Amino acid sequence: MLTKEQIRTTILYRLKIQKEEDRNKKSSRIKAKLFKNRIFKRAKMVMFYMSFGGEVETGNMIKEALRIGKTVVVPVIGRKRIMRPCLLKRGAPLVSGCPLSTIS
Repeated sequence: MLTKEQIRTTILYRLKIQKEEDRNKKSSRIKAKLFKNRIFKRAKMVMFYMSFGGEVETGNMIKEALRIGKTVVVPVIGRKRIMRPCLLKRGAPLVSGCPLSTIS
């Protein structure tokens, strides 16, 4: 049985070697499926992660969610490795940490 660290290493390696074209196609399919989802459509607030390192591209999903009027939050890891949601505002620059208001 693989350890959590071994699984993580394997997944990160697979993401790293994935062709960008394949990642973009998969990201587009995920976005289309998400935005058609009944629960997502009804949601007023949604949480995304900020993608990097070969992960599913969430930037376009975030922009589209903001464009259609959803409140968008992203997780931010603060001191003592505590995760908290950070409110994103349309047009605001993305910076490290959470300079905008947070949702408690």
